[in-house]
Formats: sequence, C-alpha cells, structure tokens
Amino acid sequence: MTRHVFLLTTIAFAGCGEAEFAVTPVKGSVLCKGRPVTEGLVQFSPVGGAGPMSGKSGAGEIDRDGTFVVTTYAAGDGAVIGKCRITAGPNDPKLPWPCKLKVPIDFEVRPGMGRVVIEVLPDGTGKASAGG
Repeated sequence: MTRHVFLLTTIAFAGCGEAEFAVTPVKGSVLCKGRPVTEGLVQFSPVGGAGPMSGKSGAGEIDRDGTFVVTTYAAGDGAVIGKCRITAGPNDPKLPWPCKLKVPIDFEVRPGMGRVVIEVLPDGTGKASAGG
C-alpha cells in the first residue's frame, strides 16, 4: 500500500501543469549485475524543452520480475517524447537497494521505440538502451 501511495504521489507532483505533451508507450526492465531488480520505481523526467516546462515526468513501478510500464497521464500511456533523465530507486528510500543508481541516465524517448532496458552498473552509473 505504501509503495502505491508513493508512486501515485510521485506521478501527481512530477510535472504539474495544464499542457499535455505527446507521449509514447514505454515499458522495459531494470537490471543489476545482469539480474532483474525486483522492486522499486523508475522515473522519466523530460529535459531541454523550449519553454519553461519541457514536459511532464512519467513513472513506473518495478515488478518482481524486473519489468515496468511508464505512466504519465493515464495508466500505461508511456513517457513524454524527447530528451529525458531516467532515475531508478527503491519504493522506500530508507530501505537498501541491490544496486544504487548514483546519477540519472540521459536518454531520448522516441515514438514507437519498444522496450527499454535500464542497466545499473557496478560503479553506480547506468545505461539505457531501446529496442525490441
């Protein structure tokens, strides 16, 4: 229950505003040392827009199998198209996480890109790749 409240709160406050931005479905998985991360939250935060607001952040809860589906406006609708920063962490920041992503991952959300694989590397950096 607590993690669902955190997820909903994150989505509600992640990008307040009236404007709607174009989104594309985004789903994928989070890996740590080649194995699925079994809980947590992934957030896609747009950056670099022309106006004061570059888009609304989208988030997805990481399931037990390491997969996630991003929601921005409506359940499972995806992430805002364009450049973003991806963050990932535990549902409860007080709990340990198998791999800590120390810095956001720069990424570009493209229409119809398919799945995204987020890999947390041993040094705390990460990489994201799209395909499939």
